[in-house]
Amino acid sequence: MIENLTSDIESIDCALQEYHIGTVHYGESVRGRSSDLNQTEREAAKHEALEQQKQEKESEKGRLELLVRKIDRSLGCLSKEQRDLLTKHYFERKSWRAIGMEMYLTEEWACEKGRRALKDVAFTMFGDKALTPKEREQMLFI
Repeated sequence: MIENLTSDIESIDCALQEYHIGTVHYGESVRGRSSDLNQTEREAAKHEALEQQKQEKESEKGRLELLVRKIDRSLGCLSKEQRDLLTKHYFERKSWRAIGMEMYLTEEWACEKGRRALKDVAFTMFGDKALTPKEREQMLFI
């Protein structure tokens, strides 16, 4: 996704560099021809729209890069086993049963350990917002 956004931004940059907004030539008359002015206005509006698209894509790219860094840090806080569970299930698309067989766990235990690891990632990323009200209440007594 980030690479696609980078490509989109580069494409918009190329379009902006090739873009030429013509100047309105008035000749000897004080007033310009309205068609010249309208064409220039349309070109300027297109240029402005491209600039807006570029800003939106750069902003989205920045948000995604921040999110990727947060996820990397959160996964880095897990044990190797927890990381493996989440990587195999969510990135490699393996079932909990297949993961359990690979890691010598029952399907239920692999799923439970995966759920706990995901909860740890969520807590690392979002703090107590990732907790249920009951879990927050329990934390007050720790």
